Amino acid sequence: MKLEWLKVAVVIGAREHNPTVLHPAFLRSEGIVPDDWETAEDPVCTPAFAMVTYRNQVRFAVESSRLQVSDTRPGADLAGSPVAELATKYLQKLPHVRYTELEFRFQAFHAHQSPAELLIGRFLQKGPWNTAPLTLDSLGMRFEYTVDQALLDLFLDAGSLERDGEDRTGLIVNGVYSSELAAEQPIVQAAEWLRRWPERCRHFLETTTTILGIGN
Repeated sequence: MKLEWLKVAVVIGAREHNPTVLHPAFLRSEGIVPDDWETAEDPVCTPAFAMVTYRNQVRFAVESSRLQVSDTRPGADLAGSPVAELATKYLQKLPHVRYTELEFRFQAFHAHQSPAELLIGRFLQKGPWNTAPLTLDSLGMRFEYTVDQALLDLFLDAGSLERDGEDRTGLIVNGVYSSELAAEQPIVQAAEWLRRWPERCRHFLETTTTILGIGN
C-alpha cells in the first residue's frame, strides 16, 4: 500500500510577523494568489492571528512568531503543491520582517490493518519490555537526521484516518525539515531554500518508504 498525502506546509518563523496584513484583498492585489481563487470561508483577521482559507484547500495563517502556508489536499506529485511558491511571494512582499527559521512539513498516511503490530514487529527487538506481563499495545517512533543544512524529525504513530466518509486504520507519518536562517539577509537565504522544495519532497518520499519498506 502506498503513502497517501494528507498535508504539506511551509512554516516561516519570525520575530515580528504582523497578522493584520493577511487578508484576501492583500494576497490578491499583491499577486501572491491568482485573481480567480475563491475563499472557502470568511477570513479571520485580528491583531493576534489571521487566517485565509481557499476552496482548493490552500491556507495562509499568520501569528506574531510565524507564517504558515499549508495545502491539505496535495496531489500525488508533492512537488506540484504551490506552498513553497506562495511562501516565496509572501516573503518578497514583506522583506523587512526579521525571518528566523524555515520549515517544510509533511504528513502522510499508510493504510494497514494492524499498524501497532507493524511498528512493533519492524522496529522493536524482543525483550522484557515486550514480554508478558509487559505486553506492548503500541509503539511510536521518532527518527532524527541531518539533511543538507536542515534537521529532519520523522515521526511514525499508529492511528486512524476519516476522510470522504471512510474510516481507516494505519500509520500516521509526520516529517519536519527545519533550518535556521542567517541573521544577515535571511530573506535571500529563505528564498534559496524554498527553491529546494522539489528536492525535499523527493527526499521525504524516499526516506519514508525506505524506513517502512514499502513501494510508492
